[in-house]
Amino acid sequence: MKCGFNRLNALRTIKPNQTISIVLSFEPEDECPFHQKLRVFSETSCVSVALKGNGVKPEVQIEPSIGLLNTGAVFIGEHSEHNMKIMNISKFQIEFNIKSIR
Repeated sequence: MKCGFNRLNALRTIKPNQTISIVLSFEPEDECPFHQKLRVFSETSCVSVALKGNGVKPEVQIEPSIGLLNTGAVFIGEHSEHNMKIMNISKFQIEFNIKSIR
């Protein structure tokens, strides 16, 4: 399993009193907490920072939960209306799309 954290930019020499940025990405592969330590070494020192992230999965449920909405018999030229519920069971707001079957 990968750690989820990656360094994106190249490291450069740092001049006296100069600051550079280290660009990190977090790409979790599982729905779980991730922990890693980033260590920066020079010829005479080592500093570190703890990296922490949580992989989460956007998830919705539908009702009817059996995945079938049975309209029953409907006369030709008539229509029937039925409600279906979509519930976000994630711990965060998500967007979703509905693709038509037409």
